[in-house]
Amino acid sequence: MKQISKILVMTLFFSITGCTIQPPEPNVFGIPQTQWNQLTPAQQQSIIDGYNQRQRIEAENAPLESAINATQQILKKEHKKPNNFHSSWDSSSQN
Repeated sequence: MKQISKILVMTLFFSITGCTIQPPEPNVFGIPQTQWNQLTPAQQQSIIDGYNQRQRIEAENAPLESAINATQQILKKEHKKPNNFHSSWDSSSQN
């Protein structure tokens, strides 16, 4: 009986919250549509120019970011491996 009550409460909760959650507002050049509509044409052009400049920079940096991400993944994998390497220096320092 408790299990049925939990399921009923969860179903009711998700039904209510599903109806109240609003989808995100669409963006225009990274700005919410309502805010965009309040800008002057000069302000809109400034936003467009800044957006385009950011897009160019991100495109230029994409190969470097990809290399950094790949390196990080390799380092994470290497860090997880057990270290079975014992140098002769380590052995001699224990004597």
